[in-house]
Amino acid sequence: MAAEMLNRLQEPPFTRQFNHAEQLLRLAAKAQRPDEAPNETAAQYQFAIARAPQDKMLHLRFGSFLFPYNRMAAAREFAMAQPWDGYPVFLPDGTQVR
Repeated sequence: MAAEMLNRLQEPPFTRQFNHAEQLLRLAAKAQRPDEAPNETAAQYQFAIARAPQDKMLHLRFGSFLFPYNRMAAAREFAMAQPWDGYPVFLPDGTQVR
């Protein structure tokens, strides 16, 4: 997210802001290092899903987050996010889950 904001701040009208250089420096530093560990993020998703197990968007986002770390766990989350209308579910690499 920080990297995307860094890119956007380098375009007008943001380049004319009074603290433009300061914003760029702060976001550049933030874009180079993650703010949280993946285990912390996973724990937050698991907590949210425990409170709302039927929330398909939570499962979909958790699956997207898990994909680079654990494809099998990501596939389970994507499967749980499947819409009721029977459409197939795909992983980010195009592999069909259901």
